[in-house]
Amino acid sequence: MKILAILAHDKKESLNSFIFSKIIEYLKSKNSVKNNNIEIETLNLYDCAEQIPFYTHDKTKLESNSFFQKNKSLILNADRLIIVHPIYWYSLPSILKAWVDLITNYAYKYESGNNAKALHNIKKVFVVNTSMAPAFYRKYLTANPAKKQLLYTFKFIDIKDINFYEIGNVYKLDNIKFEKHIKNILEEIDELMILT
Repeated sequence: MKILAILAHDKKESLNSFIFSKIIEYLKSKNSVKNNNIEIETLNLYDCAEQIPFYTHDKTKLESNSFFQKNKSLILNADRLIIVHPIYWYSLPSILKAWVDLITNYAYKYESGNNAKALHNIKKVFVVNTSMAPAFYRKYLTANPAKKQLLYTFKFIDIKDINFYEIGNVYKLDNIKFEKHIKNILEEIDELMILT
């Protein structure tokens, strides 16, 4: 199984970075303990910020970009996708949106209707997002546009199994709440690993 794990946070000491590292450590431990054949490719988008092109309709220009080519290979070879990101102004960090714009250029073939035919192998996606706002605020007032953006994009490119884990009120997390979130996230990772 090939897993592509994406982090979209600019601070190495952030909650998102810590969650991401816990997920990667857990996947590596599962690989060594159970002798699974898990290949994990990690991508910190901010480490590649200067290489990420903005979307352009000029396919020749886009396809000549080395970051585009590398990520095309990563997406087309992945079986699972994990994304960890904060909510910035009710939506995705712009660097993650730029990455999503790129991957959707070669992950599907449009034929007709509301969904496209997948050209990738991704069967499941798991997204962790964090927010300073409390859950009720995101649920009833803003409805988490970041979640909707990713959900509709992944559904369109024919990924049916998409799970989200949201952590709100991040500045009010104590150790007990945080450990509970980590436990829940790792349980979701176990679900992600189940073959369909």
